[in-house]
Amino acid sequence: MRQIRLHTNVIHLIGHIKSQRRWPNLGIIMEFAANDTIKKFLQKHPGIAIDDIHGKSNSICNPLYEDANAPTPEKLVDFIGQIANGMQHLSDMNIIHRKLGARNVFLDNKMVCKIGSFSMAIRTTETEKRNNMELQEKLPIRWMALESLNSTCRKFSIKTDVWAFGILMWEILTFGKLPYPEIKDDDIVQHVANGNRMKQPSNCDTKLYDMMLRCWLKDSSDRPKFDVLVKDIQNLQSQIKNPESGYGNEKRRRDKRIPDVNRRLLKEPTDTDN
Repeated sequence: MRQIRLHTNVIHLIGHIKSQRRWPNLGIIMEFAANDTIKKFLQKHPGIAIDDIHGKSNSICNPLYEDANAPTPEKLVDFIGQIANGMQHLSDMNIIHRKLGARNVFLDNKMVCKIGSFSMAIRTTETEKRNNMELQEKLPIRWMALESLNSTCRKFSIKTDVWAFGILMWEILTFGKLPYPEIKDDDIVQHVANGNRMKQPSNCDTKLYDMMLRCWLKDSSDRPKFDVLVKDIQNLQSQIKNPESGYGNEKRRRDKRIPDVNRRLLKEPTDTDN
């Protein structure tokens, strides 16, 4: 981590504790993340607080969701954009994270996302030497790309981090649910190898889901780079903020109490979603 340049969306290593005895490193000191991981935060505040966009918290006027403190759809996209920025910073330094997921992204007291947990991180110059070595940690197979799941020759690259980023997007838009919730661990490899991908979350706009699918393309060379994802997310945010763009008209809700920005990212819940 000492080699990673400072970035707003990457957790900051303040220092480490050393000892002259048997164990040279006793611990590390990181910046404080007041809101824990984004996974735990979203699990604690499930649903979408429709009134938050106007600075209100009136659960009586919000019959669809119980938690008035939950992030708005616009904020969920902001989380995704922040993480993409952090991952672009890492990829620019030729660093492959290999553990990207909602469990390893932290939130500070200002709701700024901080990518952390670099115990499996490597540089792209090390991939040939380290791709096939036995990893000491349990592999996060639900976040791993198809080429990384091959037990005879595990390949990791910036594009496998892009795959994991697509999984992370799905986690955020489902408020911290486990990826492939209906599939057992032992069946994940075959499930993905057969061309199966996770379904569109019920509160996810088609453009966001299309972005996920691009991250999960079989051929890694066809997946977008992080700088492309950053620009795509910025364009999406601009469209969301501009009511005259016409974006999301096909998903607008008829309930006029719900602000326009939420209509654009929110699909009408159905009985099957519950």
